[in-house]
Amino acid sequence: MRRFVIVFAVAAVAASVVSSGQAVFSGKEARVYAASTSASASHAEVVRGVRFRTAPSTESAVIRMLERGERLEVLGRPNDDWLRVRDSGGTLGYVSAQDRFVRFVLEGESGGAADTASGGWTGEIVRGVSFREGPSTSAPRIRYLQKGETVRILERVNAYWFKVMDKTGRTGYVSSRDAFIRVTGAPDTGGAPALGEVATGPSSGTPATPGGQDRDAMVERLIATGMKYLGTPYEYGSDRDDPSTFDCSDFTRYVFLEALDIRLPGDSRGQAAYVRQLGRVSTDWRSLSRGDLLFFSEYKGSNAEDYAGMDKATETVRHVGIYLGDGKMLNTRSQASGGVRIDNLEGTYWEYRFLFGGPAF
Repeated sequence: MRRFVIVFAVAAVAASVVSSGQAVFSGKEARVYAASTSASASHAEVVRGVRFRTAPSTESAVIRMLERGERLEVLGRPNDDWLRVRDSGGTLGYVSAQDRFVRFVLEGESGGAADTASGGWTGEIVRGVSFREGPSTSAPRIRYLQKGETVRILERVNAYWFKVMDKTGRTGYVSSRDAFIRVTGAPDTGGAPALGEVATGPSSGTPATPGGQDRDAMVERLIATGMKYLGTPYEYGSDRDDPSTFDCSDFTRYVFLEALDIRLPGDSRGQAAYVRQLGRVSTDWRSLSRGDLLFFSEYKGSNAEDYAGMDKATETVRHVGIYLGDGKMLNTRSQASGGVRIDNLEGTYWEYRFLFGGPAF
């Protein structure tokens, strides 16, 4: 695979675009992107949906959402966190520089995951997962491996972790759960993990939890993480990487990721589908456990009769919260209600709106 060189220069950027359409830098440059003699490295590909903004700040206006697979012309880097880019329609703006959102490419590069080293087992990432420095959810995160990436499996260190090498040659550890990685290669040497061998739970038959952790401890860590955000303001369509504001699904997603390193889908309907596929849902909130997710229909009124005849099987999910037990829910729903808060279910419109709930791990 062709390589390009990113040359770091000292300093902050002031870029302007001349009539030729090329980027010209003045003052101190944050980074200068130079390529090999065969190609230019001034392009990036969106690897995950990300906001395209008018300025290098999460407080700036959103132009639109950039979709996975879009190509961008990189015009500059005003700081370590942002890129100044031009989209395919000629619009200028700013995008996060995090490699989980964009990757630098050579003009003409087809994209996609790089081939893994020959020999040994290979694995395909089937859902975004943390790539860590050690075989533990408390080990530092190197980066996120994206869906579709391939890695070389070097060793199965225990029932829960693979030691792998990514496309850049970096070695680290990734969960061996088949929800995150699918073994696709074939061994040519001994000592490789057996094909289809996946993490299992304890002898009681309880589903596996990340890193083999105790589920009760994980639930309490999840709740404690969520509770520290009590009072955080509500913002519809909030930035998924900025905990200064949340909407309902951003809140649950952020808390699960921070507390347990579990990456939920980005919206309430996606989270509902995720929980459903685990197969342990209930339409009776009283049968749920602390830490389960709760899903609700749209608001139709504050009285039980407003929801009479509602078909829970076909109703669209409009809201999500975390069950605390004892008929209480941790959630966020509006600016007027004060952001992240605790609500009672029994005898309220939340009970009437409730569709189903269940564990996400």
